[in-house]
Amino acid sequence: MTVVLVDTHVHLFTRTLPLASTAWTAPETELPVEAFEDLMARHGVTHGVISAMSLLDDRNAYTLAALRRNPRLRGTVDVEPGTELTRMRDEGVVGIRFQWRRKTSLPDLTDDDHRRLLRDVADLGWHVELNVERDRMPPVLDQLVQSGVD
Repeated sequence: MTVVLVDTHVHLFTRTLPLASTAWTAPETELPVEAFEDLMARHGVTHGVISAMSLLDDRNAYTLAALRRNPRLRGTVDVEPGTELTRMRDEGVVGIRFQWRRKTSLPDLTDDDHRRLLRDVADLGWHVELNVERDRMPPVLDQLVQSGVD
């Protein structure tokens, strides 16, 4: 019997990566992809899912490089409507992340641009990872469910 052990949510980053202007904190440590691969090997983790890190201003570059490096990794990305997703799928992306915690206003997921983005996500079979405060979650979840995404 083959055991598959998946770390389903990890943030990979180095101290040299630029922080976003909206970052609310700066990481005290780093977890580069090489160190994560070592952790995976030491603990028997066979696969990992990198979650887009909203503190960074690298537009997913580090995550995509890690996915290209290691075929046992998958990832989520932080994208804006209009982003070409097919190339990202080919590199190992399996979802998008909406990092809306601490945002003063939330986007309308029923506008044309977001509907197109969510339709593309659904067509690719990807999932949406949502980070928003609990009291603001119900209307967002309703819009996501109506869009047909996972």
